Amino acid sequence: WNRRRRSASVSRIDAGKGVLMRSGREYMSRWQPIAFVAFVFSWATASEVIGATMTFDDLPLGTVFGAPVGDQPGFPVHEQDGIVMSVEQIIVEGVAGFLRAEVGGRYTGFFPSHPLDLNNISVGFDFRQVGFEVNQVSLEFVERGPLNNFSVNDAALFELPSLQLIPTDIAPGVTAVVADGVITLSGAVDKILIGGQELAIDTILAIPEPTTLLLIGVGATALVRLRRRRSS
Repeated sequence: WNRRRRSASVSRIDAGKGVLMRSGREYMSRWQPIAFVAFVFSWATASEVIGATMTFDDLPLGTVFGAPVGDQPGFPVHEQDGIVMSVEQIIVEGVAGFLRAEVGGRYTGFFPSHPLDLNNISVGFDFRQVGFEVNQVSLEFVERGPLNNFSVNDAALFELPSLQLIPTDIAPGVTAVVADGVITLSGAVDKILIGGQELAIDTILAIPEPTTLLLIGVGATALVRLRRRRSS
């Protein structure tokens, strides 16, 4: 009788363990996707790892773009992380000019990496191939000349004595803040154009909107669950 009672007790304990294990698996199955999405969202938002960046360090110092090497306005000349750079005209008091851009050049010591020296030329940056909707763009600069060009999304081109004077409402749905040698654009940014008579730029960073980060997490979670179903 004692053996039967101990056996019954063991069976009940095992059954209880089984219920707990099943409940635990169901709980994890139910909440794991949400936890994963939250993790991806918070990690990506805080770390700025997910994004697209263009620097000029992968180009040899002294690389020249523009008129001296036969480029024409509108030519794409460099691509990194899906960001496409083109050489463009500069407008000075309504008159178009097109000279040269050089990696390094006169401003090598002003940045920790190799900048792009703009000498009477503009450059365009196209973000439509980066693989996500861009919600913010930042760009470092040092200016020494009397006139600069700037525009966003092919909106109005501004001729400015200083980039510090970029209007806050630079384009429909896009705002600009200039501080400490960095231009920061917030909103849906597809393209920007920047040029100067004596201007250096570096480190163009494009960041996706938070909704895109959330969708990345949702997509990854769905993929994991699909693989689990196929393997079961």
